[in-house]
Amino acid sequence: MPQRVLTLAHLAALACVAVLAADMVGGMLGRRLIGSPPMPAATSAGRAALGPARDLKEFAPIVERNLFHSAGAGRLEEIRSALASQPADAPPPPPRVPLQLLGTVVGEGEYSFAIVHDESTNQQAILRLNQQVAGQLVVARILRNKVVLRGNGRTETLEVLYDKAQGAGAGPGRRPAAAPPARAGGIRPVGDAAFLVDQREVTHAMENLQQLMTQARLVPSFTAGKPDGYKIFAIQPGSLYQRIGLQEGDVIKRINSVDVSSPEKAFQVLSELKDEKVVTVDLVRGSQPRTLRYEVR
Repeated sequence: MPQRVLTLAHLAALACVAVLAADMVGGMLGRRLIGSPPMPAATSAGRAALGPARDLKEFAPIVERNLFHSAGAGRLEEIRSALASQPADAPPPPPRVPLQLLGTVVGEGEYSFAIVHDESTNQQAILRLNQQVAGQLVVARILRNKVVLRGNGRTETLEVLYDKAQGAGAGPGRRPAAAPPARAGGIRPVGDAAFLVDQREVTHAMENLQQLMTQARLVPSFTAGKPDGYKIFAIQPGSLYQRIGLQEGDVIKRINSVDVSSPEKAFQVLSELKDEKVVTVDLVRGSQPRTLRYEVR
């Protein structure tokens, strides 16, 4: 066989071997790529790990010459402006203040206070002006059914939220609906200033303090410049206040012989009422002292 034929045969064999080898390598790479996990999405941390971002001017020749026949040819400055207008990664919002506002008593300065339910401790507490809460916030204002907290460039507002299940509109700033009519036998007058009260009425009122505090308005009362109780007005028809004999303009001085001239004392007496069997309320009605007596059964 001539030498030239042998050489051509050898070259053909080498070509076949090369094709087979390339096919085997391609198959192995394909299987590895198919089995590889997907690339994770880019994150701020991932971008930071890649080093500082490079200026778009470095890629100007690619954009200007349109090497890849892109629709962005000649629009380098436009692209830069669009990227610059994109907001940076926003910091996470601060945690919500874990306080639910139950009601407020609005007076002059330090005599205003609010009653809140602390969700972190599942207890009720009093807030006063300039009191620090939730770490870096302080009580800046106490308004009707609203408390404003400020601090460290941040403002939070607590508002009374009414419960639909109790017949009141849901959402801040909504006026509560009229209280439901008295249950039969719930509260019954037995004299000019005496009442029999079903224990369930007291329990219901203490468990729904938020609703109770929106059924009337209480403001501090002063005599000779000193606080001496709380004046009640804007009593809603059918509310507990009306059913226990309180009237517009009554000034409540003492409950069970304990004066309620300060928020702390008033809150203490209020929290203890659910366990009392006899409750007396000393008040002033139209400049005349008067005592209302309640027997709880």
